[in-house]
Amino acid sequence: DHRDLHSFPTRRSSDLASERTVRRDLADLRSAGFEIEGLAIDGRAAARLVERTYSSIAITRRERYTLLAIASLFDVLRGTPLWEDVVSLQRKLEQRMSPEERAEHAALGDRFAFVPDGGTKAYEGKEDILDALLTGVLSRRVVRYAYRDARGRARQGYLAPYTMLLYKHGLYVVGCRLREPTDGRAIEPGTRIAVYAVERFTEADHLRNAPF
Repeated sequence: DHRDLHSFPTRRSSDLASERTVRRDLADLRSAGFEIEGLAIDGRAAARLVERTYSSIAITRRERYTLLAIASLFDVLRGTPLWEDVVSLQRKLEQRMSPEERAEHAALGDRFAFVPDGGTKAYEGKEDILDALLTGVLSRRVVRYAYRDARGRARQGYLAPYTMLLYKHGLYVVGCRLREPTDGRAIEPGTRIAVYAVERFTEADHLRNAPF
């Protein structure tokens, strides 16, 4: 049994965010044990699920409504990989619905609204930076970064990112600054913890060979 998952141009600068999401989804599927076949359809790169190895999960109307409510909270992070992942999850959920459920689900989206009381921050152009920071958090990898603080002072160095923090509709990274990437292998108790506003990062790359 074959199912087409995604197809996208091999090079298309206007769809970099979508292509990045597709590649991340495919990597996640492979990690979960799915067999993915690469192929070309009408000259476009594509991927196909070779074996049907998933199981159906029943989701109630109330649960679907709750997921829509949660998704609306992530609108303040529009333009980030986190927001892209929430949208991707919604699409995957809709693919499992019947036409009637899909129509109802679309209507439920108008029955919950989230209005930020302090405005939102802009993360356009920070997609690769956020990818690096998220990889650092999830895979426990040191991140090499460049940062500009609230006073406009530039700094750079190495960061062990412990967690992501959403505060007043802004995204922050909590971690400790390291002198060298290898310092992450044995972080001393009591090491000072710092909080970094994501929009102030100007560069970020996770280091594959530098765990913490």
